[in-house]
Order: sequence, then C-alpha cells, then structure tokens
Amino acid sequence: MSGKLFAIILFGISTFSGCVHTQLRWNTTHQAKSLTEIYEQQVLDNLAMFVHDPNSLPSFAYPNTGRSDVTDKGSIGSDTSWNRLGFSAQTLKLSGGRDMYQTWGLTPIYDPRRLELMRCAYQHSLVCAGLCTAPASCPNCDRIQRTFYLGDPAESYRSKDEEKLGLPDELLTWTTSTGRTTPACFQAVRWLHCGDKKSLPKGNLCLKKGHYCGTYVWLCPEGQDELTKLTMTILDYAFSPQAPKPSKRVKEVTWFLGTDGSPVAQEDAAQIIKATLPFDAVVRLKKGDDGTATTLPFDESSRPNDNKVQKEQRRDPVMQALENVVEPSSNLPPILSPRMGISPLELELQLRNPQGGSNLQ
Repeated sequence: MSGKLFAIILFGISTFSGCVHTQLRWNTTHQAKSLTEIYEQQVLDNLAMFVHDPNSLPSFAYPNTGRSDVTDKGSIGSDTSWNRLGFSAQTLKLSGGRDMYQTWGLTPIYDPRRLELMRCAYQHSLVCAGLCTAPASCPNCDRIQRTFYLGDPAESYRSKDEEKLGLPDELLTWTTSTGRTTPACFQAVRWLHCGDKKSLPKGNLCLKKGHYCGTYVWLCPEGQDELTKLTMTILDYAFSPQAPKPSKRVKEVTWFLGTDGSPVAQEDAAQIIKATLPFDAVVRLKKGDDGTATTLPFDESSRPNDNKVQKEQRRDPVMQALENVVEPSSNLPPILSPRMGISPLELELQLRNPQGGSNLQ
C-alpha cells in the first residue's frame, strides 16, 4: 500500500511540474496584449486632462523591458513518532505552490519637443471631437510638425509636381502622399463623450474610459477608429526620430588664374579660387570689347532661352570659362583678383587663353 501511495505522489508532482511551460506561455502572451491597453489608457487619461484644461502638459511612458516568471515549488517529507513502548505513528507531509510574476519597466518621455508635438495632437483631436476650441497661443503647431515630419520648419509639404497641380501646402497633402498616420487623419466627428462619474454609462464592463481630477471621458460606439489614430500618432511622436534636415545639392568650382587675373592651365596658376555653389546656380556672361567675360547679376525674368544661347554660341564658338556660378544673393568669401581687385561675382575672366581651352574644373 505504501508503494502505491508513493507512486501516486511522484506522478502528481511530475504532472504538476510539467504544466509550468503552458502557464508561462499563457502569461507571456497575455502580458504582451496588455501593451495596447497601457498605450490607450494613457491616451484616454490625457484626453480627460485636456478636457479639464486644454493647456495641460501631457505625459507618456512606454514599456521598455518586460518579464514573466512562473515558478513551481514542492516538497515531500515524513515524520516517524516513537514512544516508550516503541513505534507510535508515521506521518507523510506534502506541500506545493506556484509563484507568478509579471512586470513592465517603463521609460518616460521627457523630451520637450516630443511633448509639444503630443500636446498639439491632443488639442487637435479634441477640436475635431467638438470638446474644445483651437488654442491661439504658443506653441506654433504647424512649425514644430514641419520640423518633425520634414526636418525644417521652412520646408513645404508639397513636392514640385504637387505644387504644379495646385495642391495646398498643408500636412494633409504630405499625409496623403506618404500614407502615414498624422493629425491630418483625424475626422471632425463626435467620437468622445465627457462628464463626471455619474454620467458614465452603466453596465458596460468593456467601456474604454479615462479620468482626471473628477473629469471623465469615454468612447462613443464608433469612436475606436479615432482613438486608434490618435494613439498611433502619439506613438509616432514617442518613438520615431525627427526627419533629417534636407541637404542642399552643391558643387565645387575651381578657377586657375595667372598673375594678370586671366585663366591659365592648372600647372601655370598663380592663384587658385575655389567656391562651393548650389548645384543649379546659373551665371550670365557678357563678352566685352577686350575679349573678357563679365558676370552679371542673375535675374530670373531675363534668363536667356536655349535657342538664344545656341545662336550666340554659333556666332562665337568660344569656350566659356564659367558655366555656373552662384547667384548674387549667396554668401561667398571676398576673394580678390590680383589684377582687378574685385569680388568673384564681378570678376572678369578671359574667354580665350593662350592654350586655347577652358580652365574650369
């Protein structure tokens, strides 16, 4: 009889211990599902805070590390009792238990630029829901959104083709072309209700709601789509890096000049002038009576057409010393010619040199 009992005990312990991985898998998957609830609950609580005061400062923290542990423990033992007459009793002791721990490590958002973006998103969302009016004070939401999405507050949301089509320079244009979720996706619909605790709907255990200082907000039946878009926008501001500042395309131009300021071959140069110019910068050259070319101030309205340039080249097939130079508005260092003593934009370059070729590199 004791052998059978011992076998049953061993079977029970082994079976009990074998369920640990099943419990761990169930705990881990359900802990992962709680991420969405954590994000949405923070958004709802912030919405309640902004309904209470539209000028509030939002808060947000995201789980950075998580842990799920399941530990089973058990013991078995026996006690034997004796008295003065001999053997008295045999006692079998069994004990067992299961410890489960689930934790998240939270990382708060403390970057003021990201908090400004979140503030704008919450205010925009409540304006669309009809729960507050658009604030007229700082920050300038348009400028900080352009900086985040485009890298520069002066950049346009439109491409050149979109500009030709007459599309407006607004976040909606960029959102449509990129497909990202931004505040431009928010719809002007009543998707959120607000009130005190007594105003909450009764009997709805799955009602999504948030509260702050006695002010409650809760979703309308059709409000999940707007809550999802707002939550994704907040996550974008929390995780995504700001777009890099657009780089300007430039080119390096070098002039080789002789002692008299005329262009010469590189090995004969007495002075070298280098400049970094915009890639599409244009110069207008005027040939003088002495065979030199003078750079004139650039004027978009007076840009020569291609046919006129070709005709001038056919009339005088000489190699131009310069093809492109910076416009007068550019900031170049004042490099002087030893012959003329003038700045690069006024510098006269001889079109023909003794070698009969161009010295532009």
